[in-house]
Formats: sequence, structure tokens, C-alpha cells
Amino acid sequence: MSQLPAVGSTREPDIERIVSLKPDLLITFTNIPSPDALDDKLPEGIEVLRFDLSRSASLREEMAVLGFLLDEPESSQKYLDWYDRYVGEIEERASLIEDKDRVRVLMERERSADTGPTARWAYASETGYTDLVDNAGGINIARGFMEGNKDLEAEFVIDKDPEVIVGLSYKGGYKSDDSEAMKAYYDEIMSFGGFANISAVRNGRVHIISGDFSIGPQLVVGAATVAKWLYPEQFRDLDPVQVHREFLSDLMNLDYDPTEKGAFTYPE
Repeated sequence: MSQLPAVGSTREPDIERIVSLKPDLLITFTNIPSPDALDDKLPEGIEVLRFDLSRSASLREEMAVLGFLLDEPESSQKYLDWYDRYVGEIEERASLIEDKDRVRVLMERERSADTGPTARWAYASETGYTDLVDNAGGINIARGFMEGNKDLEAEFVIDKDPEVIVGLSYKGGYKSDDSEAMKAYYDEIMSFGGFANISAVRNGRVHIISGDFSIGPQLVVGAATVAKWLYPEQFRDLDPVQVHREFLSDLMNLDYDPTEKGAFTYPE
């Protein structure tokens, strides 16, 4: 892809360059860019389709549609078989976990300058990230208290006492082998004011996960990783690293070993 023409960014598409390439089809995200920034500026003959490609409720169908549109039914079926094998197994096992045994989880991301000094930026619903815990049978402590993702006061987190904290990071991933930035995020959670007595911190069940390999079509890898963190006994024979290898080698046709390159979780 690095050798192909650039056509601007998702939020600021280069309309002139797009038109010059004379595409039959343009695929973009569900709500970015806005129609007036893209669709309305394109001449007739260039179709625009919008996909999410990150939610477990729609990912499977969207991948099947892409396989049909791009005349690659065998490739998409290979993906769907892989998706069903692992996500189906995770959801089936999770359904057998009794309510009293379900793990309470805080889903959050790295703090920014906009995050309040006494708050965490938490995720409650409507994202592929929160789907990871839902698929694995965990209880997202922010669900029902808020919608989407926004500041969540630390006092609320302390009161709910999550047994596991999963932090989303866009450092490392496929871009870098260096896990120091993810470690810094982990250390920040472990030392955050008032968190010392939270079960997740006290019992060493704080995990950082890279958005590079856990959201999108590789949501399957993220679901396997989180399921193992939440219920290590129920998923003791599930190997998230092997699931990741299959995605890279069998589906992406890449010679890339995630145990030797990249930084995807911390602690590893």
C-alpha cells in the first residue's frame, strides 16, 4: 500500500486525486468523512459504500459483502471460517459462565490532556473495543451508567472495584517493537490515585492492549486475548498468539511473527 497513490486522510479526502484515479468504488467509514465532504463532491459513476468493519454484530456480514463485491468469495469465506471458529468458541464458552462468576471490567484508554485529573477515559458501549469484553462474557462496569466513551470519575471506578482493567493503546502495535510506551501507560494505571486497593491493581490484573491488532477485522485476535485475561481457566487451551499468527500468515499472507516483531500487549 505504501507504493499506491495517497488520496488524503479519512477526515480530509483529496477529491481531485480520487477523481483522477477513476475508481469504480470508494469504501470509507460509516460516518467519516461526512457526505458533503466526499459523496456530494464526486461525479456520477463513482459509488461510495460505508462500512464499520469493527463491530462484532456487523463485521461478519460486512466481510461477506466485501468478498462478493470484490469477486473474492474464496478469500472472504476463508476469513469467515476463521472468524466463526474462534468467536463462536469464545461466545459458547462464555455463555456457560454463571452470572455470579462473571468478571467486572474497566475498559479504558490512555489519558490525554483533555481527561480530567480525577477521571479515566472509559468505554461503555457501541465500539469494537467494548465488544471484546462482551464476547468474552465480562461485565463492563460503565455499561448502563453512561453511553459510548467519555470521562468516568475515578470515584465511580473505585466503588465498582473492577477485577480486571484493560487499557487501549495505540503505541507499539505493528509500528514499533518498543513496549516502553505501553509500560508507561500500565505504570500510570497502577499508580493512579486511589487505585491501590482496586482488585485489578491489587491482584496484578491490569492489561494494556494495542488497538492495532484487536479492533477491526482482527477483532478475533483481540477477543481471544481478552477472553484469556478474564477467564484463564475456561480458556486455558486457547492460544491468542496462534490466532494472531493465523491472521497474519493465512489471511494476510504476511511473513510476520508477532512474537518477534511489534508490541501488542503489556505485560507480554
